[in-house]
Amino acid sequence: MLIVDDSPDSREYLQACLEGEGYEVELAPDGEVGLKKAQVFMPSAVLLGLSTDGMDVCRALKSDPITAQTAVIVVGEGDDLQKLKVALEAGADDYLVKPFLSVELTARLRARLQRRVAWWPQEQEALLDLTRMLASSLDLVQLLHLVAARTATVLKVDRCSFVLVHPEGETARVAAASEDASLHDIVVSLKNYPEIREVIRTRRPFVVDRVERHPLLKEILPALSSKGVGSLALFPMIHEEKVDGVLFLRSERFTHTLGERDIFFASAVAAAVALALRNMQAVDRERRIANELQSTKKWLENLINSSVDAIIAANMKGDIILFNKGAERIFGYKAEDVVGKLHVTNLYPRRVAYEVMELLRRGSDGGVGQLNTTLKEVLSNTGEVIPIHLTAWIVMEEKKEVATAGIFTDLRERLKIERKLSQAQEKLVRTEKQAMIAELAGATAHELNQPLTSVLGYTEMAKRKLRKEDPQEVNRILEIILSETERMADIVRKIGRVTRYETKSYVGGQRIVDFERSSEPE
Repeated sequence: MLIVDDSPDSREYLQACLEGEGYEVELAPDGEVGLKKAQVFMPSAVLLGLSTDGMDVCRALKSDPITAQTAVIVVGEGDDLQKLKVALEAGADDYLVKPFLSVELTARLRARLQRRVAWWPQEQEALLDLTRMLASSLDLVQLLHLVAARTATVLKVDRCSFVLVHPEGETARVAAASEDASLHDIVVSLKNYPEIREVIRTRRPFVVDRVERHPLLKEILPALSSKGVGSLALFPMIHEEKVDGVLFLRSERFTHTLGERDIFFASAVAAAVALALRNMQAVDRERRIANELQSTKKWLENLINSSVDAIIAANMKGDIILFNKGAERIFGYKAEDVVGKLHVTNLYPRRVAYEVMELLRRGSDGGVGQLNTTLKEVLSNTGEVIPIHLTAWIVMEEKKEVATAGIFTDLRERLKIERKLSQAQEKLVRTEKQAMIAELAGATAHELNQPLTSVLGYTEMAKRKLRKEDPQEVNRILEIILSETERMADIVRKIGRVTRYETKSYVGGQRIVDFERSSEPE
């Protein structure tokens, strides 16, 4: 229902009366807005306040093919026969005098609507068939072809088609045609269709009985003649005050001038198809979004389950809601035995879960609600204590905490490898120490062996010379012994000053410490 009244109180009262009976109501504060809304919403009835332009609005509604069949009830004040006469002469269907009861308004409204429906039973039956057809599960192209064919039959025209306008407004697409089911998805330029451009501009039907007489069609008259088009009519398919397409009727010559009933029927078909297409697009969009969400969900599940690390999430009550394959491997549980059945505290030693939550509340380098990698311990299903690296966070949804999640990295293999490496390093150090000791011992033996041999030899020689009482020779020998002894002392001092490890070749390919290069000078 459309209420056109410049009085806010009157509009509010009429709205309350109609909505109380279940009617959908649109409001207009003046005639200009009212006529525009009547074009867009095509109301079943208009309640018209008797203002200065009220009768002009009534005449405009009744003279427009789109709204000619709309019931118009004039609401006036006072029992003035002259006002009643003016309203009826302007084409009003009824006259209601204020003040009135809500029951009187709805009774008169129902009477007018019933009379209007009874006026065109044949077209109503066709509309019902088309509505059922549009609600079917047929393929869209096939469906539109059948609707176009049925519309052409009812209106007795040669051709009926549905043309959808591209959002950019320069091209359009023939979605279906009555004469041939294969005629669809044909793109046309709107430059060659001034009649479609006119419907888009005015958002009103464009009906021409003789194309050769209409000035707007003069530029395309040769093309129309070559196609055998002598009459045409276009009806807008409107959604949210925007023309999405047109119902296009063409004939070599209309068998009769399209009257009010024909125009109303064609407009109703155009509106029904526009609504059906919008619903189908919405369903397709929802189905596409659902498929994309399902695909994304599967991809994320595969990503989570492909992780070597455990990924676990729990709601704010602590109930586990996510338990990936990595978690199954580390903890030993099956996901189906954990999700929704096990509390997250069961995965930790006593109090550790609460410590983690306190750390999340307090925040770390990542901020409140995030816990950077930290060393913790968890419990397997057999009670084994498992060292792990834990990264955790609080999941927010619309600034509300909804879950906690964490990534658990098993450190058992890493620690085992680290122990083996440590043992290998210790063994290597021991081996290196042993080798260095051997080289040091070899060098010491080598360096001290020669002076010791000399000392021993010359000592023995000195003993013999003493028996022969040769003091001069004995003195020479003692000097040699002293020199070699000083040499040994020098070697010992060099050993004490060793600060680096330098070697030199020795007998049999071995290497010994080079004391000269390894020791610091005095």
